[in-house]
Amino acid sequence: FFFFFFFQAEDGIRDVERSRGLGDVYKRQPKYVICECKLWPPKYLLKCIKKYHIISLRMNTDQGRVIYEPKTEDLLPSVPLPAASHATFIKCCMCGTAIPPTAGNTCLQCLSSRTDIAEGITKQALLHLCKQCGRYLAPPWVTCESESKELLALCLKKIKGLNRVKVIDAAFIWTEPHSRKIKLKLTIQKEVRAQLVLQSTFTVELSVENMQCDECKKTWTPHTWNSAVQLRQRVNHKRTIYYLEQIILKHGMHSKTINVKEMPDGIDFFFANKSHAVIFNDFLHSQIISKVRQSKQLVSADLSSNNYNYKNTYYIEVAPVCREDLVFIPPKLQKELGGSSAICLISKMTSMIHLLDPIKRKTYSIDSESYWSHEFKSICTREHLSEFIIINIEPSDYKAARMATHTSRIDESANYSYADVELQRISDFGVNDNRVFATTHLGNVLKIDDRVLCYEIASLNCQEIEGLTKELPDLIIVKKKRMRKRANQKRIWKLKQIEKEPMEDTKVNKKLEERNEKDYEEFLEELEENPELRSKIDLYRDEKAIEELAHKMQALHVEEEKEPRAKPADTVKRPRKAKKPKKEERKPKEAKAADEDDWEDDDPAAVKLSELLSELTIADVQAKADK
Repeated sequence: FFFFFFFQAEDGIRDVERSRGLGDVYKRQPKYVICECKLWPPKYLLKCIKKYHIISLRMNTDQGRVIYEPKTEDLLPSVPLPAASHATFIKCCMCGTAIPPTAGNTCLQCLSSRTDIAEGITKQALLHLCKQCGRYLAPPWVTCESESKELLALCLKKIKGLNRVKVIDAAFIWTEPHSRKIKLKLTIQKEVRAQLVLQSTFTVELSVENMQCDECKKTWTPHTWNSAVQLRQRVNHKRTIYYLEQIILKHGMHSKTINVKEMPDGIDFFFANKSHAVIFNDFLHSQIISKVRQSKQLVSADLSSNNYNYKNTYYIEVAPVCREDLVFIPPKLQKELGGSSAICLISKMTSMIHLLDPIKRKTYSIDSESYWSHEFKSICTREHLSEFIIINIEPSDYKAARMATHTSRIDESANYSYADVELQRISDFGVNDNRVFATTHLGNVLKIDDRVLCYEIASLNCQEIEGLTKELPDLIIVKKKRMRKRANQKRIWKLKQIEKEPMEDTKVNKKLEERNEKDYEEFLEELEENPELRSKIDLYRDEKAIEELAHKMQALHVEEEKEPRAKPADTVKRPRKAKKPKKEERKPKEAKAADEDDWEDDDPAAVKLSELLSELTIADVQAKADK
């Protein structure tokens, strides 16, 4: 047998690059070659057909030219065959392989080798894992199990460039757990030419790095708090907060706190243990009407031991009413109290709200449960007080009978004496003769020419009492005004304060500081006026103020001793008659009496020294003894 193989070198070289000799010719031969022989091919020629990828054999016989076409199974499965022997083929412009006509005249293998559809896709990425809680950073921090759908979605988000291709398949490749590597096998598709889509498979490797989440950082931070108590009151002053602060100081309830922070409308207390915060909440609830709301946040969790660490927050809301406020009683609560008036005056705030009915002259007490079920707010506060002067006062013939509340409890501390009073506004005094008549519960305190602070119901703009103006009095007397003649005189007592962390925004808090100073001064004046309020807190001696007062008194005694003493009777000359002062210099008797009355009312020594405590500690006493 004789076989003849023919090669066409010029047809196999179609690249842009120039040919470098016969080596390039054989290197660039197509996979499909045409062979001619003179005899019919036997079966052993199938090996040659598979080896050289022969498509057809042409032989010259006595009967003419015969063409042999092997079956598909005789060829390699990886070799693409044309649909029929009579189909039109062209050669690839890159490798010269016979292919059906395409848009680019390039075979699929050359096109895939020259075009990388995975270009621009990151093959390596970084994944952050919190070792303590086992969460991954998405962000935010999320919990994902090993080789789960959630982890696969998180890994795909970390790979950049996938938005330009179509992801067909994604799967995990197993790796050792201690290798800190996560491998993904991705299959993508992309349209490179018109109606020509390429598919590619590649591997992406993600490195796992340890990173502590914010919640786990809190557990390792020193002096972290476990429970917080937020004390709030929704009013435009802080007098009640100052009062509660003094009660906390007196009973030492702040000793378990690790930090105290001042807030615009209250104070935040931080505790290391939840039990300390619960005790603190119970104490505040026993001192004033309030309600508590609790919330907690998960900090860390140990799934192996089933231990969870939470941070607890308690929000304590104090009733938004204060002493000397005028409140509107809801109709349902009026019936429960036995038919009280629509408006009442708050006489005292403790664990119960003590109300004074100025119309029916009765007192009521409301506990915390009744208040929060029928919550009411103030319609008049201290800002709405007007100043009047008493022209005349007469005791009332009507004896106000005290009435028990729905809990059958009588307010024994309300020792009131009712009287009929004739008043005039300070701004109208000496200008006109407009006078007002009212009934007051302060008959045993007030006298003629005293100044009082009142609520004017007639000029009040309130929706709740629009239809009740005829039943209500025009004026409600709240208290006697205490005037200070010596504004610069210092107090001989002072109060302690809890060490608090200041608020952060100092620029915004300038107005708040001024308002807080004003509220604190009003709170101190209220302590001077109310002995019952002073009995619940601790007042301390101000040694500097007492020393200054002692120096002033000593200076007065020295001046009195320096005055010349009277001589004996035989040597004493008759004193000359003193010249009468001019009429302009003389003071009328009424003015002198008025000055004396003002001096009695303006006596600042309302707090006695016996009520004050010393700031000396055991260490101070021992230091003095050593000296």
